[in-house]
Amino acid sequence: MTIAWIDIETTGLDPQKDFILELALIITDTKLEVLEQQTWVLNPAPENELLARMNDWVIKTHGESGLLQLVGTGAPAAQVEAEAAQIIAKHTGKYKPTLAGSSPHFDRGFIRSQMPKLDDALHYRHFDTSVLESAFRMWRPDLTQPRDGRNVAHRALDDIQWSVNCARYYRGVLQGL
Repeated sequence: MTIAWIDIETTGLDPQKDFILELALIITDTKLEVLEQQTWVLNPAPENELLARMNDWVIKTHGESGLLQLVGTGAPAAQVEAEAAQIIAKHTGKYKPTLAGSSPHFDRGFIRSQMPKLDDALHYRHFDTSVLESAFRMWRPDLTQPRDGRNVAHRALDDIQWSVNCARYYRGVLQGL
């Protein structure tokens, strides 16, 4: 069995009107060993249309991270969708992988709306590291993962690597209980 860890960066919060700008995919086994990883920058629309859809926070955040400067060289969404689905298929048998990440329902909304073939390659279940982290903060704050060292650059690969590492940390905590 495999887990498909996905994170996206977008022009906003609405999957019906905003665009995916970046998508990172990490495939792991259930022991959280990385089998493959890939990241893509997308070029979903002309620059003036992208900027019109973004608020000041999004422009500042993606500008500071360098993502906005890369969008013009990005790939079409259909190409990214096909490549991501192909990577998933390469690592899965008859069972679709669980979608994982921090609040993966957000990412799933965009994937479902804008990349239906990729959506179809994923199991309907999610593994949400933010829920795991919240549970420990509520019930065992003494065992909560330290937040220092977290890269909050709002780049898809950095964010999804953090999610995998978060799962590894809490797996270790649970194994020690």
